[in-house]
Amino acid sequence: MSALVILPLAFAPGIFWLWYFYRRGIYHPEPRRLIIRTFVLGMLITVPAGILEALLLLPTALVDLPDLTSATVVAFLVVGPVEEGLKFLVVRRSVYRFFDEPLDGIIYGAAAALGFASVENAFYMAQFGWWIILVRGPISTLAHVVFAGLWAYPLGNRGVGRASWLGVAVGLAAAMALHGAFNFFLFTESWPAVFSVLLLVLGAAWLWRMMRRAQEASPLKGKLATLVVLCPRCTSRAPASDNFCTRCSAPLGDARAAPICGNCSASVKSGTQYCSMCGYRFVRDLGPLPSAPLELPPPAAPPAP
Repeated sequence: MSALVILPLAFAPGIFWLWYFYRRGIYHPEPRRLIIRTFVLGMLITVPAGILEALLLLPTALVDLPDLTSATVVAFLVVGPVEEGLKFLVVRRSVYRFFDEPLDGIIYGAAAALGFASVENAFYMAQFGWWIILVRGPISTLAHVVFAGLWAYPLGNRGVGRASWLGVAVGLAAAMALHGAFNFFLFTESWPAVFSVLLLVLGAAWLWRMMRRAQEASPLKGKLATLVVLCPRCTSRAPASDNFCTRCSAPLGDARAAPICGNCSASVKSGTQYCSMCGYRFVRDLGPLPSAPLELPPPAAPPAP
C-alpha cells in the first residue's frame, strides 16, 4: 500500500485525539510547539521500543512455553513495561519542568502516547492492510492514552506539589499492568478479547473524570484579567477597547498604545495573552496591540450659549 494512503489514515486518529486533549487546557493552554515536540518524541521512541522488545522477547526462549504463558510473558513483562516506561521518560525528561497545572500531565502524556500509537498504526497498516485502522483508530489509539493517563495524572499533580513520587511510581506500575492486560486479552484471539474493550471503556471513563478533577484543581482557575488603560486626564481606569474615558470623556488614543494588566497593573506587550508578572490570562484576545497612538477625533466643542 502506498505511503500516501497509509500515513494520513494512520495519523488521523492520533491528530484528532491530540486536538481533543489539547483543548482541555482551558485555563492555561499549553504552547503548541511543546505539544508538537512531545508528539514527535512519542513517534521517535517507537524505534528504541522495537529494539528493546526484540531483544527481550528472545523467540527461541519462548518456543517451548505454552501459548498462554508465552502471551503472559510478552504482554506483562515486555510490551507493557517497555512502552509505558519510554512514554513516561519522554514526558519526564522533556516537558515536566514546564508543568504549572495538574492537567498538564494528562495533556503531555496523551501527546507522547498518540505519537507512539500513530507510528504503530502505520506499521500495522503496512503489514496487514488499510482495514486494520478501523480497529486501531477507535480502540488501540485511545487505549495508549488511557494507559499513559495512569502515570500522567499523578505526574501532573507532582508537578504542582500535590502528589509524591511514590504516587507517580504506583501510577506507572498500574499503567504497565493495564497495558499488559489489554494486550494479553488481545493475544488470546478468542472471546476473552472482549475484556480489552471493557478495560478501555472503564479506563476512558476514569481518565475523563480525572481530567475534570484536574481542571477543578487548577491553580490558574478563575485567574482572569482584562487589558486596561489609564486615562491621561483623570487617571481612572478604562478597558483597552474603549475610545473615550467614561468618567471625563477624554480620548484614550495615546493611552491605548500602552495598556496594562487589570489585575496587577504591569505593562503588557503586544500580542500578549498572559500577564508576565501575575500570570493571569486576559479574558479575550484583543489581537496585536496598536504600535502607534490611534488617531481619534477631538471631542466636539460645546454649543455656544
